[in-house]
Amino acid sequence: MPKARVTIEDVARACHVSVATVSMVLSGKPGINALTRKRVAAVAQTMGYQRRIRVSEKPLRRIAVVVDQTENSEAMSSGFVHRLIQGTTEIIEKFRMQCDVVLVDRTMFIDEELTNLAQRQFDAAMVIATEADREFNARLLDLGIPVVLVGMFSDTLYADAVQINHYSCMYDLVSHVISTGHRNIGMIGGQDSFIPNLRYRYHGFLHAMADHGLASDYIEPCTKDEASIRAATERMLERYPEMTAMICRDDTVAHGVIKVLHERGIAVPGRMTVTGFGDVSGSTEESALTTVQIDAHTMGMLAVNVMMNRLRVPAMMPVTAVIHAPLCIRATSGPPPLRTH
Repeated sequence: MPKARVTIEDVARACHVSVATVSMVLSGKPGINALTRKRVAAVAQTMGYQRRIRVSEKPLRRIAVVVDQTENSEAMSSGFVHRLIQGTTEIIEKFRMQCDVVLVDRTMFIDEELTNLAQRQFDAAMVIATEADREFNARLLDLGIPVVLVGMFSDTLYADAVQINHYSCMYDLVSHVISTGHRNIGMIGGQDSFIPNLRYRYHGFLHAMADHGLASDYIEPCTKDEASIRAATERMLERYPEMTAMICRDDTVAHGVIKVLHERGIAVPGRMTVTGFGDVSGSTEESALTTVQIDAHTMGMLAVNVMMNRLRVPAMMPVTAVIHAPLCIRATSGPPPLRTH
């Protein structure tokens, strides 16, 4: 009877660590102490672990766009996934390939979802990723097909990725707000998050403020929950009445902040500038938010190219394609109010 292939989960169980920890060790990424790194590497070698990549002479034909519908409801409703697929379509139509959107519920049926994906015989997968998905993504990588993470940097996964530079984009956004005359600038949703995207945005804010000689004293953490956004906004207004600009971690938080400001009769932008990140709603009369525009269309095109390169050279090191997202200066930002004496 042939010996069963050793998986990354087998190594994790043998070492009594998480799948993500094993992935970090095997990819040579920092963040794991030397003793754990040495032990995991030795166990993996002893067990004969090898990452499986299914190599085929046939061209890339069928791509899965995997979306966790619980973690990415905003991406689905905003059209992000639709724009992403439009980008992939420009490439796949030239080669007569097929693109299927696969909605999964990672939190409830992880084993069943992975089995279904394996049975559908995809040639490659694009994963609309959040850091909360890292365990699921690590197991998806072990299915033996090329996987490209779209939308986030991963500190823990040995995988190809297509992403924007969250740090530099936030740095540029804050610098723009400063250039219009603001000095009392706060961040709603700013915190050293375990989600890399948010962490990079937070540090982009801190460094932009520091480089312009401004203090980063005005920071309130929050989640995407409406009650959390409301509470953070009210705390900011009460603690820092001199505030003239609120930099929000993403568009959802920005829209929640604007709602609270309008309820309090605070003009946006006249009295307060508010910015988002992501451009999930686009530019409309109802939602003309100053933000950073994530180009899902281009990301989709890049992801397909990365997949095709992976199939041609399966042993190459993981590739991260980074694009710079432009600022969209719209109706929620402007100069600070004039001081009255």
